[in-house]
Amino acid sequence: MEIFKDVDNAVLHVLSDDLEQVVFSDGETLFRQGDPGEALYIVITGLLKIAINQRDGSEKVIGEIRPGKTVGGYWARSLDYWFKAFGDGLPGTFIRL
Repeated sequence: MEIFKDVDNAVLHVLSDDLEQVVFSDGETLFRQGDPGEALYIVITGLLKIAINQRDGSEKVIGEIRPGKTVGGYWARSLDYWFKAFGDGLPGTFIRL
C-alpha cells in the first residue's frame, strides 16, 4: 500500500501485530464527532463518506475517502463531521491500526 511504501520492513513487522481487519455494513457509521480518536483506519474496499448533520436533521455528504486512503486518529475527535461506510450495498473492509 502507498501509505507504507517508505516504511522499513522491521517496522512493518512490528506494526503487523497491531493491525486488525474490520468490516462495516453498508451505511454503518465508523465514528462521529467527539468519539475517541484511538485508531487509524485504512480503507481497503468500499467507500467512506464524510457527512455533516444539517439543522433540519438531514445529512449532507461533503466528501469521500476511497480505498488506499486513511482516516481517524487523534485529530478526528475535534471535527464537526462524521464518517459513514458505503459500499453500494456491500460491506466495506478496513484495517484498524
